[in-house]
Amino acid sequence: MQKIKAVPGTASVGITTNGVRLASCARDLKAAGCDSVNVSLDTVDAAEFAALTGRDALEQVKQGICAAKEAGLLVKLNAVHRKELHAQELIEFAEQEKVPVRFIEVMPVGAGKSYVGPSNEALKTELEQWYGACTPDQEKKETVLRLMCGTKSCRCPSDLSARSTESSAEAATAYG
Repeated sequence: MQKIKAVPGTASVGITTNGVRLASCARDLKAAGCDSVNVSLDTVDAAEFAALTGRDALEQVKQGICAAKEAGLLVKLNAVHRKELHAQELIEFAEQEKVPVRFIEVMPVGAGKSYVGPSNEALKTELEQWYGACTPDQEKKETVLRLMCGTKSCRCPSDLSARSTESSAEAATAYG
């Protein structure tokens, strides 16, 4: 990571992880030059997590998220937008942890080639039922902020995390 970070023009270095071993290596990742981690987390329900991943490791992932934040890494959650998704539970978890969450599509490889899930429009409608709609001129920017920051309103808190001095718009751009 240090060699990658030394490449001219490299602003930041991040990794994506399932988070299972993150607690034990978060400080080492930060020391090696890592700036951020994306943690793949499709549910906060322990039984569903075990069924999806084949392992009973949800608490390890949660501990990894905490350890990464404590190490000074920026943390973002990625959740696959699937028909069984419990978006509200993930957003509430993200709010509690003060980390952004992004809903991503199923990758169109392997079994994902034939997967037909809900549309992004359906997810947007569902989120607006819970949290309210943005006005048309605010829609794109503030929906992104709401999804990325995990807030229940169209305004993100300026203290997205204790270590961050970025404004909400800068944070959304950084996580975009």
